Amino acid sequence: MSQRNTLKKEISKDARQLFKQGGKTKQEVYEFLVGKYKYAKDVADVLKYIPSTQAMAKYGKWNTILLSLLILTAIIFFLVSPSIATLLWYGFLIYGVATMRIKYYVWVTVLSSCSLLAFIVLTIFYPSEMQYWTRTIFALFLVVSCCFLPVWLEKKLCPKPNERKEKYKNTEGEERMRIVYEFRE
Repeated sequence: MSQRNTLKKEISKDARQLFKQGGKTKQEVYEFLVGKYKYAKDVADVLKYIPSTQAMAKYGKWNTILLSLLILTAIIFFLVSPSIATLLWYGFLIYGVATMRIKYYVWVTVLSSCSLLAFIVLTIFYPSEMQYWTRTIFALFLVVSCCFLPVWLEKKLCPKPNERKEKYKNTEGEERMRIVYEFRE
């Protein structure tokens, strides 16, 4: 494993601990970690995918709704076509949503989009199979919800930081540019 990945894991571990201590905004955690590790870009890259305590409190209910919908969808898909692949995929996604690993929310959307596409194809080519419209509409609701809710939650739980360039003087007195990250809550 590269030194850069090891550093990012340390930053992630420290950031999660700081958020668990509570009361700190993402910007405060960012500034503390930049002071400790000196790599502003790496710290910002890690913090992009870790929700703050305030965001978790505000949107935690929505995350629970997504988790419930995902579990329900997994149960339905496993009952319809039991396979180890279904179990592994949904298990992986349920773990990601339960632990609020924002990086994995995109995979919930991808899997739900594939399921939505399958529903559309089945409806077009096998209309006689769709005689149980209530079941179909319920399953479609689950798939569409699991398709759009992760995208919305990702933007709300972890908004991307603002990047701006700033002039500063280095130790030799030369005027240089650096990127400053500002996290909004």
